[in-house]
Amino acid sequence: MRSLINRLQLVSALAGMLAWMPAQAGLYTYSQLAVDSTNPNLRTVNAGGLVLYEDYMTYPYVARLWNHGQTTYLPPGQGIQSEALDINAAGVVAGISTAYDPLSFRATVWNGTVATLLPGLGANRDIATGINDSGTVVGYGYMPRSDATVPNVVKALMWDTDGMHELGTLGGASATAAAVNNAGVIAGQSQTASGEVHATVWTHDSIIDLGTLGRTRSTSHDINDAGWVAGDVLVDEESWTWHATLWNGIALIDLGTLGGGWSTGWAIAGDGTVLGSSETADNRQHATIWRNGRAIDLNSVVSNLSALQGKELTYAIAADASGVIYGNVYDLTTHSNGLYMLTPETEQDVPEPSSLPLLAVGFVLLACRACGSARLS
Repeated sequence: MRSLINRLQLVSALAGMLAWMPAQAGLYTYSQLAVDSTNPNLRTVNAGGLVLYEDYMTYPYVARLWNHGQTTYLPPGQGIQSEALDINAAGVVAGISTAYDPLSFRATVWNGTVATLLPGLGANRDIATGINDSGTVVGYGYMPRSDATVPNVVKALMWDTDGMHELGTLGGASATAAAVNNAGVIAGQSQTASGEVHATVWTHDSIIDLGTLGRTRSTSHDINDAGWVAGDVLVDEESWTWHATLWNGIALIDLGTLGGGWSTGWAIAGDGTVLGSSETADNRQHATIWRNGRAIDLNSVVSNLSALQGKELTYAIAADASGVIYGNVYDLTTHSNGLYMLTPETEQDVPEPSSLPLLAVGFVLLACRACGSARLS
């Protein structure tokens, strides 16, 4: 009977995959964001299209929030610098404030321009990396140490209305949290008892090891409300080469590249689209999305190519609720970065037709096996 239940749960999970599976990319209209920076770096975007970015050409640098043409500076809660790492639907920002000593930084939340320092582990080296719509914040902090020869121990942290909480590990000493979804499920990475670093998910009652596809290291960068996770796996330790990955609730999948050696999965949209970057066959860095396991070069789906002339989309960072993709664009003449928007020209929320028969056959086979197991038990 338990075997039947397990198989039916798998069928249900695969049905969920079908419901979330997006279509292939259509065409997008390219436009560049007009921001008050000569070399901006995009951090992330919220559902309403509020953009977090920084300009590392200025020092000290201060996190900036772009609101459809208007820019707000987010002052540090302490020290001289601020970095914004995530923003929720209400516009509340999570990140870090850095003191004059670059080794001293504090997890910070901004509500508007008001900065609030979060409690840490006592070493004044704590980072807030993610925030969900209810205001739950995740990140990590360094443990204090009196002996510089002792290895750093880093704890994955969560801050909510009850205060700060340590999330635990997969058996090793350290862990870091990267993102939290609206159900409170957290993605990050943790050391195992053997010292390997594995992509990890923390639910309300368990810690899940997402695995490494037979390698020794994997990471998580983002999680959507369905619990799917975007990250990377180390495919070659000698060259330190990584591939983008997707955890779909069942298995960790190597998403591959655009023909080059490496790729990275930086974010995941609500429909399961993974956003990031990949090396091409001619050794270029191109903004990439993955849909139905297919790597799509965003430079190849821009309809108004004349506007992109002399530039390359290098990174896809985030997508808002309307499907607009945001990222970094590189100017081949000035050798500087800019921020772009890609606005979809067609609806892309219907499963790819060619995938439907294959999944339907899979459901039937699984159901038949489940029935057979029930008869044998």
